[in-house]
Amino acid sequence: MGDEMKLPRTQYNQEVRKESVKFLKESRLTLLEAAKRLLLSKGALKTGFTHHRKFKIRQRAILNSSSSITDSAYHITALHK
Repeated sequence: MGDEMKLPRTQYNQEVRKESVKFLKESRLTLLEAAKRLLLSKGALKTGFTHHRKFKIRQRAILNSSSSITDSAYHITALHK
């Protein structure tokens, strides 16, 4: 905790969060190093990254369930012909 820089609490808009997560993923830096370079708190960047991951997981689940439903509807339709 000694290396962490304490910054005042700030609310970041969606675009800042998105670009920060993108930077973290592409830079391959540690969470702490990326936060320092972006002048964000480690916690803010971690929260943004966590939300991004959860969103991607939910998105995949929806896509998977949609394709399953579509596949099932296709098979049912094919059976009725």
